[in-house]
Formats: sequence, structure tokens, C-alpha cells
Amino acid sequence: MFAIYEKCIFCKKQLPHPDDRKGEGEHIIPMNIKGFWRSYDICRECMEYFKDNVDNLSVKNVHIINAINSLFPEDLNKIYPNFKYNAKDKFTDENLEMYRRGNKMKMKFSKKEKHLNLSDEDIKHLGFSEIKKILKDKNFDDTTLEEELEKLHNDYLKLKDNEIAQSEKLGISMRKGLAHDIAIDKNSFKEASPLIAKIVVFFINYILSDEVILNVDAYIENFQSLINHARFGDKIEKFTINYSPLFKENHYEKFHRAQIEISDEVYIV
Repeated sequence: MFAIYEKCIFCKKQLPHPDDRKGEGEHIIPMNIKGFWRSYDICRECMEYFKDNVDNLSVKNVHIINAINSLFPEDLNKIYPNFKYNAKDKFTDENLEMYRRGNKMKMKFSKKEKHLNLSDEDIKHLGFSEIKKILKDKNFDDTTLEEELEKLHNDYLKLKDNEIAQSEKLGISMRKGLAHDIAIDKNSFKEASPLIAKIVVFFINYILSDEVILNVDAYIENFQSLINHARFGDKIEKFTINYSPLFKENHYEKFHRAQIEISDEVYIV
């Protein structure tokens, strides 16, 4: 837990005395990717902004999720991306929408002009509920309708890929399709740079010396733009960190990743 500054790290709003700061604070690295360090050097408004706009970027970025899963392979509570996926029906070449539920891919339920698309496990609930709506004007009694649907489902379970089961009485058929070429819908992929910027701002404030923090602009180019990118969503073209006691000359890197090393001599590279 960190509570050492009088003002909010991000917006410079005056904060209560450290003993009077209540709640859980702000997780520097989000809890959803196993973060546990917390800061109380942040105001309520900034915490709410990060909660609503930044912290969930970690579970919308496939690279972060894969990294967390590789670090904790024994963890049963896997972190799976909340992405949309696209696929195609292997036999009709129809475009399909998919999503991940736990460690399994499922087809998103959708209504087309003449058919429904859905996963096998959704047939008896979503599928048959929709069929009953379609057939409501056909005047089937409930017993006949339930029996025919149950028989149709049992026949479907025996099908091989691309085979068809049919109820002539209901005028309904079911084809066993096969989704393939499953890929992430790039429109659902979120860049994590605001989250990375937030984490780096925290670490800079807690790792570097007081002297450096007081003159941060002399060591870190456009530091305020990094804060604005994290807190207000401003665009950031370039970011550099050039402070290390081991280097006499300033060392510049374009801001695309942050590698932080903590030791007696090296603060940030």
C-alpha cells in the first residue's frame, strides 16, 4: 500500500491526510490480471475514471491475457478474452459470429431470414423457444409440439457434419454445420497503452527519488502527456524515459513497452 503524496498523482487534486483515506485504494496493476499493489495517492474521480475506462483494457488485449495465462498455467480461474470472433461455416461458407465461454468457443445466436444459427448446447433453450414463436400461428397443441421437438433434437444428435434432421409435421429441419477459420474480430481488440501509461506513472512516482520526481520533466520527456494519455484519453505520439544512474548519456526509446528493473543502481530502463 502506498500513501505518500499530498495531491493526486494524476490530477493534482488535494487529498485527505493518509490516515483518513478510506476504501481499497487504486490497484496499480488491475485485479483482473492478478495485481495486488494498491495506491491511496489518487482521488476518487480518477479512480472512477480508471475503473470505467482503463482497467478493463487488460482483459480486452490478447497479448496481456496470454502473458498472464502463461505465468499461471496451474490456475483454474483462467482469464479469457472478452473478444468477438468471426468464423465460417465449412460447408456453406456463411459468415458466423462466435464468442468464448470459459475455455470453449460458442456460436452467437442469430436469426436469419430463413434459419437460425446457434451452438448445439443452445438448441433446446434458445432454439426451440424461437421455433415455438415461429409456429405459434400453426395451432399445434403443446404435447405434439414438445414431442416433435424432442424427436427432432434426438435425431439431430445422431447426425454427422452437414447432415440434416427434419420434422415433416412441423416443417422444421436442422443441419449440423461446422464452424472453422475462427479468428478474433479485430474491431473488438483494444490497445492497452492507456493502462500501460497508468502503471508507468505510478511506478515512476514510487521508484524514482524525490529529487527526480520534483524535476521530472528534466528526466522524462513529455511526462504530462503520459499522464493525460492514461487519465484523459489524450493521444500520445511519443514517449521516452531517459533516466538511469548507470548511463552518463541520456538513453531514448520510443514508448511501445515498459521494462522496469528495481535494484540499488538501476531504476528504469
